Amino acid sequence: MSQPHLATLVHWSQSRISRAENGSVLPPEDVAVRLDAVLDARGDLLRRYREATAERQARDEARRALGFEASRGANGEVSESDRRSVIGLAGAVAFGAALPQSATEIIAEADARDIPARVEMGDVREVEHTIADLEDRDHRVGGVPTRHLVLGELRWAVALQAGSMSPEVRQRLQKAVAYVSDLAAWTTADAGRHQAARKLFLVGLKAAHESEDPGILAHVATGFARLEIQARQPKAALSLVRLARSSADELPAPAMSMLHVVAALALARLPDPQVCRRHLGLAEESFRTPAPDDPAWIGYFTAAKLRGDASVALYDLAQAIGRRDDALTARLDSAVKSYPDSRARSKAIAAVRLATLHYQTGEVEQANAVAVQAVTLAQGIRSVRLAEDVAALGDSAGRFPNDNGAREITRVARRLLGPPSSATTRRRRSP
Repeated sequence: MSQPHLATLVHWSQSRISRAENGSVLPPEDVAVRLDAVLDARGDLLRRYREATAERQARDEARRALGFEASRGANGEVSESDRRSVIGLAGAVAFGAALPQSATEIIAEADARDIPARVEMGDVREVEHTIADLEDRDHRVGGVPTRHLVLGELRWAVALQAGSMSPEVRQRLQKAVAYVSDLAAWTTADAGRHQAARKLFLVGLKAAHESEDPGILAHVATGFARLEIQARQPKAALSLVRLARSSADELPAPAMSMLHVVAALALARLPDPQVCRRHLGLAEESFRTPAPDDPAWIGYFTAAKLRGDASVALYDLAQAIGRRDDALTARLDSAVKSYPDSRARSKAIAAVRLATLHYQTGEVEQANAVAVQAVTLAQGIRSVRLAEDVAALGDSAGRFPNDNGAREITRVARRLLGPPSSATTRRRRSP
């Protein structure tokens, strides 16, 4: 139900409905009663409303009891008496008193941002530098602990679009918005929120179109394609690859290689072994290491990344057709060795898959050795993609309960996974 429609039914304004949804206001009780009826909450919404009201009243009473009255002078500064009240409140809170507001409300109040009336190139460069830092963090520790930081930077970049700027600055800002939208989508997907990630990719595609840069459009489209491949929608992924290739003549050589390898990843899931291997060959033929003057978004597609993607395609193909490519073990081993420590997630995924492959072929001694490295690499990385592979590793090692090394790997894999999440369980049960 849309907010305007709901506002009409409960006789309250749409703006207040919006503020109630994000937690900044509570409606009057008569509106809460109507909301409960219209939304068929059967008293549950009204009960929660009354709990929230009682909690807010308790905080207000605590503030009054502690003399916390926020009055400001003409210059917006807190008066000395109020500053002393805050210090007194700090002492009270330190000894167990209630906060004057919920922690969420305090953070939201502090997060109010002043958008510059005039956006300059320096503002955009700062966004670009932050994206690079966040991208490195995502590679090291995964999307779960990174996505909220990326979403915060995306909010800032989108907010900058409302400022005044030159056409050159606006075009570069749109590219930055597209880039950070892609990263936000990836980290969100890596946290298991695929539907939200799809919407973020749409934000990126819109900004890429408005930037009139075919390269960033190709980057976002292939990122979206990778998500669809992981969601087991290879045909949708191939459609996105075709979208990315629509301006292929203007793309740098590493991007052309990237397009071929993403097509191969999709074809491995169909599966189409012959065409998959043909695209892998084209990816290797057209590859060159990204140069300093190439755009930043292609910098991630290194020789190690190509090896890793090729091994993923062959691994998925082997799982789909039940027959292993002779080169798969060597490719996975090469990927593990060539990924730098800064690409910890990719390195861990390659190692986990290599160990799983050894278990599946009964090479238990080799599997145990690789698996020890794999679970060590996986420590501290929070990623649904990695978790799915660790679960498969634990299952494969579990086929050898009489082997001490395999039994220990099964135990460690279960400890790394912790309690099963609904997203991971649902993905593992998918055909």
